[in-house]
Amino acid sequence: MEQEYLSIGDAQVYTGLSDDHIRRAVVGGTLPASNVGTPDRALYRIKKANIDAWMKEREAGPKAPPRCKKKVEAVVAKTVKQSRRGSGRA
Repeated sequence: MEQEYLSIGDAQVYTGLSDDHIRRAVVGGTLPASNVGTPDRALYRIKKANIDAWMKEREAGPKAPPRCKKKVEAVVAKTVKQSRRGSGRA
């Protein structure tokens, strides 16, 4: 019989993500889980359907084209230069 609820370690194997990543999502509230332990020693169990939904929410579409770092740096430098002129600084 397949497990309906997974531990952090089982969820790590199921998703291929690190256990720290999953734990942060649980503690941060973005991945619903049940604490079957105590407040001092949490033992989380995560419903497999919740993991699937969480992964689906974060599914990436087509990748955006890479940004040209030099172009971004030039725009930032120009903006800083203009803001300094406007404020009376040299």
